[in-house]
Amino acid sequence: MRQNLEDLKLLKLLNACSPEDKAPLVDYITGKGDGRLLLDSDVCQKLVSAKKSGRFGSDIDELLIEEIQRFGGNTWINLVRGDGVSYEKVVQDVASKVGAKSPKGSDCEAMERAIITKVIEKAWDKMSPEDQKALANSMHVPAKGPTALAALLAAAELGGFATFRLAAVVANAVARQLIGKGLTFGANATLMQGLGVLVGPIGWAVTAVWLAADLAGPAYRVTVPCVLHIAYLRQKVAFKNIKFCPDGHPQTDPNAKFCSTCGAPIGAARLQM
Repeated sequence: MRQNLEDLKLLKLLNACSPEDKAPLVDYITGKGDGRLLLDSDVCQKLVSAKKSGRFGSDIDELLIEEIQRFGGNTWINLVRGDGVSYEKVVQDVASKVGAKSPKGSDCEAMERAIITKVIEKAWDKMSPEDQKALANSMHVPAKGPTALAALLAAAELGGFATFRLAAVVANAVARQLIGKGLTFGANATLMQGLGVLVGPIGWAVTAVWLAADLAGPAYRVTVPCVLHIAYLRQKVAFKNIKFCPDGHPQTDPNAKFCSTCGAPIGAARLQM
């Protein structure tokens, strides 16, 4: 595994995630356990075994990162199997492929937010008016049409709970599209309430990235969903101790019994890790 700051931050992030959180990364890398032309069979076996057993030690987390880096390297060097590139380079490449822009010198988290934002923007035109309304309502955006899209994108770019919710929506849609199974949210099920209809539009927007690619297409089938899932995990870890109401309003007071925004009872629900 490469050892620059962003790679080490990614390793720390994966170390903090549950086996269930990391299982989709295994599926993306291994082709749901079937293996890939560009993936060593022994590596495939190790990752699939870790997923089945639920035992993800730091060595397996490093292996996940190494394989993402190698597939990222394949998008840069015409499918020549090598040591790969840093995760930062992988994110930059995915951002370029989806048309996401972020300020020069942005860290991986900022680039991931830009990618999530661009995916939502690309999917918006593929949504029906009812789907657009459902997404806007889930984000508590009262506007309609282009105005609602602008508000959604602005919220995602700012970071915070809105970014987490959109990252969850995108990661869940991609998992259902590519793995055939959505993410498990437990006490956070309200994040996805009424948004299952968005699987199609978001999935189409993501798969279009590698359908438009040339020889590097097979590598993008790994790097794009992996980056989107890591973006979600990064936000999930950041909000792991935040209480929320049934409508998804975050609460700054850890002892609050009722939502400060809508007055709904909060209970003891916290984001599940």
